[in-house]
Amino acid sequence: MKFFKMQGTGNDFIIIDERKEPKKFEGLYEGEQVTRHQITEKLCALFGTDGVMFVLESESSDVKMRIFNADGTEAMMCGNGLRCFGRYVLDDMGIDAIKVETAQAEYSVKRVSDFNPHLEGYEILLNNVIAFGKTEQSKALETQFSSKYSYDFEFFTISNLHVVSIQEKAIPNDTVLLEIGGYANSSDSPFELGVNVNFCTVLDEDKLYVRTFERGVGITKSCGTGMTSSVTRYARDQNRFQRWIEVFNDGGMILCQVEAVSKNAYHARFVGNASHEFSFEAEPEELSTLTMSSVKIVDATHEVNQYQLFLEWAKNQIAGL
Repeated sequence: MKFFKMQGTGNDFIIIDERKEPKKFEGLYEGEQVTRHQITEKLCALFGTDGVMFVLESESSDVKMRIFNADGTEAMMCGNGLRCFGRYVLDDMGIDAIKVETAQAEYSVKRVSDFNPHLEGYEILLNNVIAFGKTEQSKALETQFSSKYSYDFEFFTISNLHVVSIQEKAIPNDTVLLEIGGYANSSDSPFELGVNVNFCTVLDEDKLYVRTFERGVGITKSCGTGMTSSVTRYARDQNRFQRWIEVFNDGGMILCQVEAVSKNAYHARFVGNASHEFSFEAEPEELSTLTMSSVKIVDATHEVNQYQLFLEWAKNQIAGL
């Protein structure tokens, strides 16, 4: 059975299509001999990925996605992951648009041809962006670090939980992300379930840079729903609705557009890459015990090279800002 490693703006995942061998996977999970949590932890440790996505049959959509973070915890949603998941299914089914069932909502994914000269784009419609503003938890997070930093956090949900701070010009370093993000996802956190912590820097009008500490992952090159939450706050504060905002990150760039549908509810469209990196073959029962010496990897060299060109392009776009 073939498995794929894909990435969206540097956020990388292994994709496991359980539809291909349903009886084998059912037997594997029966009596919890092996769990998706264990498979995820093993594969993420082996390949250094941010998570694992499982492709399942759906009764309400074209397909169902379950996604697990590197630490084995299950995520409600992942924007970058959904693009990769969507691209895999679109290629597999030979179509250009699908609806995907996730843990809490249904989302649409489609191909777009005009994203970037180097890479094909994939667009997601997020119809459940909620802005809660300042909450007791976000205020408590600010207070915890008020003697060192002056970050102004607001709380958002897109199935996943996010806090967003917006600042001018200064892009926070790893030390800041680890300190604040680590605390926000510790046993002392005011957020009982943890939270994704996003630092959004305004580089220029409609041009942002976002760094994220992701729950269950740590510092990540990018977070799709984190970038969308950041654009939502920026669009609301600056009245920049229904226009494409460029969002740069450590893994490249996405385009995001937000529409206000009620006082605190928004719809968002965002477009980014979903690139193959490599594939490998294994039997389902081998997934929790794989070693690098037992895996034959087939690189997707052309797409890897195109992504490197895209990264250089993205860096040039913000050079000097």
